[in-house]
Amino acid sequence: MEDGAKFTEEGQFFRQCVNLNSVRLPADLTEIPHYCFSGCTGLSNISIPDSVTYISDNAFSGCTGLTEINIPSSVRKISHSAFAECANLKSITIENPNCEIADRVSTIYGSYDYDTSVGNYRYNFDGTIYGYAGSTAEAYAKKYGWKFAVIGSTPTEPDVPQTPPLAPAGSYYGDVDGDGKITAADAQNVLMYYVDSFTGKTPSWKEITGNANAPS
Repeated sequence: MEDGAKFTEEGQFFRQCVNLNSVRLPADLTEIPHYCFSGCTGLSNISIPDSVTYISDNAFSGCTGLTEINIPSSVRKISHSAFAECANLKSITIENPNCEIADRVSTIYGSYDYDTSVGNYRYNFDGTIYGYAGSTAEAYAKKYGWKFAVIGSTPTEPDVPQTPPLAPAGSYYGDVDGDGKITAADAQNVLMYYVDSFTGKTPSWKEITGNANAPS
């Protein structure tokens, strides 16, 4: 699919295309709609572009040919049954540590059967969910008993270095006490200025140095 191509609002674009084995999605796609690839049993190779933010319900349900898939960090939500009945899915990597994953056992599973002892359905998943430690992917896997593997520590925003305040006008040449010389005393006074500035004070060089001839 060429970049710029869009899915129809109705979704189910490739549903039951059993002979479809590979798809190249548009690089600017933002959503994989509901039932888009449902029942595509031959689909074994698909790459989700970094532009996608939402994987809708049943988007890949019944894709028994899928063995692994990577969900990029751009994806903010995975809806219910998105990977239902993916019987041969062995690896699903969810890169967004805060991705909203529909809180149902049926969102990601391989098969199910009816447990007569409890009178209810029993879901199975033989694959592994990969994600960051402390992520929503880990929480989901642990809640429903699926295997989970850590791909690393949860990424954090890089520290932004604090920009020191600019010294008052007149002090850029280093002679902050106005005695006509640049000495160790000037360096000490500059340090005192920055310490005071970081606490919210805005002292003048006259106040710091005690010299009436210091720059204003």
